[in-house]
Amino acid sequence: MSPEQCAGDPVDESTDIYAIGCSMFEALSGYVPFEGASALEAAIMHQEAEPPLLSEVIPGKPCSRSIELVIDKCLAKLPRDRYQSAKELHLDLERLKDGKVVRATEQAFRTERSNEKSEKSKELKLLLIPLVIIVLLLFVGGAGAFWWNSDGSKKIYESQSNKINTPAAENSTAGNIFIDQVQQRHNSDILDHDEAERKYAQLYLQSHSGFYSSEIVGNGQKYKRFDFPEKFSIGWVNYSEPVRAGKTQTGNAQARGTILLNPSTRIRLRASHITSIYPDLLSRFRPSDLDWLIVDASQNSAKLILSVSRLTSLQTLDLNHASTSLRTLSALKNLKSLILLSCEADTSTLLQSKLLSQLEYFAATGTDSASALLKALNPDKIKSLEMLCRSFSKADIARITSFKKLEKLTIGPITSVDLEVLTALVNLQELDIKSSHLVDKKIVSTLKKFEKLKRLRTSLDDEINEADQNSLRKILPDLQIL
Repeated sequence: MSPEQCAGDPVDESTDIYAIGCSMFEALSGYVPFEGASALEAAIMHQEAEPPLLSEVIPGKPCSRSIELVIDKCLAKLPRDRYQSAKELHLDLERLKDGKVVRATEQAFRTERSNEKSEKSKELKLLLIPLVIIVLLLFVGGAGAFWWNSDGSKKIYESQSNKINTPAAENSTAGNIFIDQVQQRHNSDILDHDEAERKYAQLYLQSHSGFYSSEIVGNGQKYKRFDFPEKFSIGWVNYSEPVRAGKTQTGNAQARGTILLNPSTRIRLRASHITSIYPDLLSRFRPSDLDWLIVDASQNSAKLILSVSRLTSLQTLDLNHASTSLRTLSALKNLKSLILLSCEADTSTLLQSKLLSQLEYFAATGTDSASALLKALNPDKIKSLEMLCRSFSKADIARITSFKKLEKLTIGPITSVDLEVLTALVNLQELDIKSSHLVDKKIVSTLKKFEKLKRLRTSLDDEINEADQNSLRKILPDLQIL
């Protein structure tokens, strides 16, 4: 059960994501992430305890950091910190399979927990507090039950019942009171945490000016120093820095406190939800600090997009749930990749700019402007396209075939006729039509016409027989059906 289920809170799709995370953890490790001595203890662990890492549970086996990031995000305590849809999780799992950097970097991925004994001690103390409260509540409940069975308590109740009509009280028990108090405490903890984080952010913005980054010299070497807020995190930083000729070093760190990096380090930020509430936190980056930004724009969308537009060195922008004008993004002259997930923004001003024409990679889901967006893309530059919309017209499909440099295409929903038209993409190497759920077996012959196809994701796995698959691979010997 997810933390919100244990607390009796409303559930949504993110609850299913939590369940998937538990299933993945058990499938890969052979253990459930939380196993208590009783159902109640397990429920409390789901609400309070940090999930273990796979590498901690199965230390003798190699474990991908990326899969740990994905599972860690699925098992986030707060629903808003998990994947917001099965499609988002699916996309990250596909990236994991392809060896790409996953987007799940926001959660508290504890890369150095083994060296953080002091932090563990604090967490242990915090876990002991609710256990002490539970013991006290059980003791008080037991004492109350004993007192209730005494004659004096019955007389008091009988005398008061004539004054106050409380039929529900007759069915209440010490157990119900205990459960209510645990739920109230859980809800209060979440609210307290959010409120504290907001207060810290407000104080930080009031008391700090200038940028996060500065250049310093130590031991004869130059470093780029980032001084992020100490009391809260603005997200997760993924960095790739050169260590010697032709070699780079990658890593992840929470955007909190001080981080020292090589001046030429390429930095990616997965911004936390607090930046959506206080977009000025993003304005503290210098224009040249970030190469890649993943940010949610569901709150204060206009102000957040304005802050983002000042980060002129951005090469990749992953913007989720934008709901306002994207006009100011035209300032991002170095942008090569733009991802608009669950986009309800007004794209008309973006279409009037030259931003889309400079892109090599474009992805959009949930937009009603597919036709206009496709027209704005430059056929001589676009190499990768992901579009999941309600429908595509014949003109849309024809427009896509003009992208002669296109190597990767994720599209849906389309028809078998649309697929036939798309065979004009002579350089296509990766094709994802899984969301189209095509069941026409004739498309096997159509797929053979993609001469350079190496990777295929389709819903046909259970629809075509082994002979058809073998015949497909004879024409396309390098093809992987995923």
